[in-house]
Amino acid sequence: MESEHTSASMESENTSASMESEHTSASMERGVGTECLHGGVGTRSVPIEIQRIQQCDDGILILSHLELTELPPLPEGITILRCESNQLTSLPTLPSTLKVLACEKNQLTSLPALPSLECLSCSDNPLSSLPSLPSTLRGLTCMRNGLTSLPSLPPSLIRMCIDHNNITQLPELPPHLNMLSCSYNELTSLPSLPPLRSLFLFGNLLESLPELPSTLTCMVCVLPHNNERFSPQRVTPDMIQQINRENQEWMETQSMERCMKRCCVYYQELMHDRWNPDRVIPLHRMGYTPSDM
Repeated sequence: MESEHTSASMESENTSASMESEHTSASMERGVGTECLHGGVGTRSVPIEIQRIQQCDDGILILSHLELTELPPLPEGITILRCESNQLTSLPTLPSTLKVLACEKNQLTSLPALPSLECLSCSDNPLSSLPSLPSTLRGLTCMRNGLTSLPSLPPSLIRMCIDHNNITQLPELPPHLNMLSCSYNELTSLPSLPPLRSLFLFGNLLESLPELPSTLTCMVCVLPHNNERFSPQRVTPDMIQQINRENQEWMETQSMERCMKRCCVYYQELMHDRWNPDRVIPLHRMGYTPSDM
């Protein structure tokens, strides 16, 4: 009884604050909060995203998991914006002070112009392309988007995860990149590799590999020269040296075979030029080769 009376007294002393707290808690799932107005006017509903912007005094704005379909204008001063797991189809103009943008798991089909970001995470959106990347970017994560290509990569980039897209070719890789994950794309080749520490290539259509850096300590891929999965617990320089040697030998063999095939085609074309096709075609059907002729 004493506890119930104390609780009732506390609620009576601060009715407005209690109502706001209860309504805000109950409405978090649908993204609506309340703001109490005094003087007999009553209360009015204020979207929770507006409340959080008003209360954002440390530069970190978290608008995740609110079922939002749009964001209000964003003020300057915000350095971190997290708006993942909503139903956003577009983003407003981003503040110039923004350093980190996490907008994964939405319905974004494009991104606005990017300010001087250091980290961008936009996975699980139906993006077909990315805007120009800022020269300050250090981390890029854009998995399961449907991208077919990438823009030029800034020299500042050190980590890139682009798994589960439809990318057929990578641009020139930044000199300080130390982690590249591009599994489950449609890559048939790679550009020259910087001194990476981690490389993930599984699930591509690689026909060859460039020279692998000796700095690698983690690597997962199917090696083109033997079609075997390579995923040791730890990669050593000796392993990399052996792969590079085997890959080089295999590429030379493949190049020679392609050259022989082209030479055969050229020889056949020459024979057709020098011989009447009416004579050459029947001889082919009889089993003769160009060297027999």
